[in-house]
Amino acid sequence: MSLVKYAEYPKIFSLMLGEALWNDAVAVVLSSTIQEMLSAGDGASWDDMLILVWDFFLLSLFSSLIGVVFGLLSGLMTKYMRFLTRSAIHETTLLFLLGFGSYFAADAV
Repeated sequence: MSLVKYAEYPKIFSLMLGEALWNDAVAVVLSSTIQEMLSAGDGASWDDMLILVWDFFLLSLFSSLIGVVFGLLSGLMTKYMRFLTRSAIHETTLLFLLGFGSYFAADAV
């Protein structure tokens, strides 16, 4: 991403950033699923592999849904609660807290 400048190619930069963030999210979900499977202490069988794939897709689905809900919530809050957007500090803090709230909610699920 350091080779593509945002000012020159904003669309390519945004696509690369999104792809990098998606890869990070997949790695976190996959590692937590494998860690959960290994904590059981049993040997890996085909049933375990199917459960691993199912858990991966389930975690991905719920994490994505939680992210969408928090994204919609932050969008609606900044659109209709104009008092929050009068100060850049308040708006940034709100978006920061909603981002962490989304992460913690997805991690709790």
